[in-house]
Amino acid sequence: MMTWLMVALYLHDAMFKPSRLTFIQAQKENDADEALERAYIIYQKLPLFMRNWQPLARGKKTFCSMRFARNRSRLQAIPEGPDHARGSTPTGALVDEAAFQAFVEKTLAALVPALGLHGRLT
Repeated sequence: MMTWLMVALYLHDAMFKPSRLTFIQAQKENDADEALERAYIIYQKLPLFMRNWQPLARGKKTFCSMRFARNRSRLQAIPEGPDHARGSTPTGALVDEAAFQAFVEKTLAALVPALGLHGRLT
């Protein structure tokens, strides 16, 4: 249930604020994409005027990525591990079921500096 709530909040952030990059991380890439699929389900349930106001790039969600055409914000699904969290500067990160991830400490050690002072980690 918490995953649904956090995904909805990060979807709101991506839709209403420009140039956002949010990582949604889970144990496996397919699990991360399933969490991102929740954001897509919520997006599809929004009224048509909201979807027209902030359309998806290419008109749909792709595997492990949801990009918004107008404000260039993006939700990106990544698997566990610190290597996937490095190299980008996300504005937010959702680490789903962190207690079950083998490399969660290394992942958090990679995410915290990338998020900087204003990024959110949930």
